[in-house]
This record gives sequence, structure tokens and C-alpha cells, in this order.
Amino acid sequence: MNPVGIVEQPPGYASTPRPLRPVQRLAALLVLAAFLGVGVSTTVASLGAWCLTSDAGNTRALPAPRDLR
Repeated sequence: MNPVGIVEQPPGYASTPRPLRPVQRLAALLVLAAFLGVGVSTTVASLGAWCLTSDAGNTRALPAPRDLR
């Protein structure tokens, strides 16, 4: 590290190649995106179905609104 704080590579330093090819990284990214997409969409669909079928418009059990005057 130099006095400014920038990390420098010492002479003779050789970086290692990435362990996976770009195609494999892209495939892993697509699998992860598909997993997250399916998880979010099924959660939204399940919550939407529950809200639409659980008699959410029934407000009889709620307390009566107070008069704010």
C-alpha cells in the first residue's frame, strides 16, 4: 500500500485466473435470477389470492371511527 492508501501489486505478483468461465458465471446468474423471480412472484400471487379470498372488505370487527370534531 502506498502512502496515499492505494493498494499496489508488488513486482512479480501474478494474479490467479477466475475459477469459472464467463458462460458458467452467466448461467449461475440466470439460475439465481430465476430463483428470486419465482420466489417473489409466488409470494405476490399467494398474498394476492389470500387478500382477495379472505373477506378483507369485512370491517364489522373493527372499532367504529371516532368523530374528530
